[in-house]
Amino acid sequence: MNMSDTKKCPFCGEEIKIAAIKCKHCGEFLDNKTPENTNSYVGKNIGIGCLCVIGLFIFIEIVGSFMPETETTNTTEQNETYEYSNEKVTGRHEGFGSLAVMSANYGGQMYNCLERGTGESLVEQIETFFENVSETQRPEFYSMREYNPNLKFTVTNPHWAETINFMPNACLADIKFQNIKSDTIVGYKGDTPYTVKDVDFRVSYTVSEQSGKYKANIFDIFWKPNAGYR
Repeated sequence: MNMSDTKKCPFCGEEIKIAAIKCKHCGEFLDNKTPENTNSYVGKNIGIGCLCVIGLFIFIEIVGSFMPETETTNTTEQNETYEYSNEKVTGRHEGFGSLAVMSANYGGQMYNCLERGTGESLVEQIETFFENVSETQRPEFYSMREYNPNLKFTVTNPHWAETINFMPNACLADIKFQNIKSDTIVGYKGDTPYTVKDVDFRVSYTVSEQSGKYKANIFDIFWKPNAGYR
């Protein structure tokens, strides 16, 4: 046997043919192709399985990404159709406080109308008023709230209401609305609607004082046609 055609068995050290897959001396198998092929086959199967799992996750993410978008789109379309809002009506005040009191030309009740505590409690009570309106209780203000998302207001121009004879200590203030649509209807004159641009809003109130703290007590919130109404 030519030595270049032989190799040594790694198990027993005897000379065997290079092409031998089993040692004729010790009987051990020498061929590694079968295990390698088996491992390769298993590896390929594992690789294919991993690709399938990854593909499944990608598919789920793609499908999931469309579902919230569709829901959001539907919600947006619904809001645009009905234009109603459940957000709380919030407000602020102007013209109340120590500077307003100092600049007033009257004492007594006029001062009470302008106190900062009066303005703060007046805003709180108007916010509560809008929370409690309904289709049967002050429906004009209920419609205003529902038709105008994010409705805001400012209480301004507080003063002593000298002309209200049945309430000698009454105060009046104007209410200016923000974020309100100009076609918001608040009432009718016959068949002709009053919109917010045709009227002025006011609040009448009295003031109570206890231990130097002032609090407004709302008598009514109302509107009247302004000078520009036809």
